Amino acid sequence: MGVRTIKTPWASASNRFTDAFERWTINLLKATKNQTKTAKLLRSKFDTVNRIMHRSVARGVKRRSLDDIVHVSVDEKAFSAWAYLRNHCQ
Repeated sequence: MGVRTIKTPWASASNRFTDAFERWTINLLKATKNQTKTAKLLRSKFDTVNRIMHRSVARGVKRRSLDDIVHVSVDEKAFSAWAYLRNHCQ
């Protein structure tokens, strides 16, 4: 028979944590503003909190729409530093 994976309403596919645990982790991150403190409070590893945070950011970016953007501002100092690094550190 083997192992069978099924979809559940409380967790994403191939995810190690429930959606509720990930929401709790993100809420703690918002409160502490520190991954190490959040990991300690959850009695979890830093890497776990970091992975959850990155997945959450990726979901947020995926939902973001750029349709309403009218103007874009560029910080020329930051941009020129980035361009210098990109061109000279390859």
